[in-house]
Amino acid sequence: MKNLFFTFAGLIFSLSSSAALKTLDGQETHGGNVILAEFWSYHNQVTATFNACPRSIENPLVNTWLKQVVQTEIKTQPQVFVGANNEQEVVALNMPKRNPPLILISETKWPALSSLEKIKIVMHETLPVLGVTDDDYIFSGQLFDSYKNCTSPKYSEQEILFSFLICNKASIEKLEGADILSLNPAKAMTIATYTNCLPAVRKLQDYGGSLKLCYGNHPTLSAESPLQTFIFSYRDRNPNYPEFFDFLMNLDTSELVTDCDSDFAKACTLLKKNMSAYPAKASDLSKLGQKIGCSL
Repeated sequence: MKNLFFTFAGLIFSLSSSAALKTLDGQETHGGNVILAEFWSYHNQVTATFNACPRSIENPLVNTWLKQVVQTEIKTQPQVFVGANNEQEVVALNMPKRNPPLILISETKWPALSSLEKIKIVMHETLPVLGVTDDDYIFSGQLFDSYKNCTSPKYSEQEILFSFLICNKASIEKLEGADILSLNPAKAMTIATYTNCLPAVRKLQDYGGSLKLCYGNHPTLSAESPLQTFIFSYRDRNPNYPEFFDFLMNLDTSELVTDCDSDFAKACTLLKKNMSAYPAKASDLSKLGQKIGCSL
């Protein structure tokens, strides 16, 4: 039987000294127990989802999940039974009145569950520890509905990209993790860069977006990357340009020069062309060219 102590604090865990942990490349392996590692992972996944989803707080159970603090012992054993005579085998069992509370997980039944089923079990076993009795999965079902809602985009791709295209800051601010993660990240970053829309770029970066992504030959933008689309955007009089230019100049060069095939050469060629075509912006273009290493 393997066991660990966790502190449920917004579903952030702190491990007690009661468990002998192994490490692999500096990462905790939860005493080598895969089931405990998965339990930890699903807790963190649910918490991160709720934290990235402001509308989830409409459900008071989410607030309970995020704010309660309870140190809990979690164990695995070959089988877990309930009933007066231990006649019914189950996936897991919680003992919220024990000091500290205990959650038992079946080493036989847990591996057979799907990811979503495991998330439901994590919720069902945790809620009683947090003071919410969950008979017949009623409250964990409501919590799971909030989780599903948070992992589904609130807006369509067309609506999101249009907000980037016109750089509607109020609309962009309303976007949540599920909305951003539903996008093609390179396509979204390319559009955000073309319109010099810094709020959109920063929102994309919050969820792993990068200026180094390659989108391919765009029929309208005539460019392969965010860097090229920004240089191309000098053709337009964009009110967002000054702030966006300062943002680019403050980036590390490694964050700006893309990995697209031939992109660097194309970017420099386009930059030189626009220096001649738009003398008013030649100084800025020259600074950008020097930053990325163009031979001007």
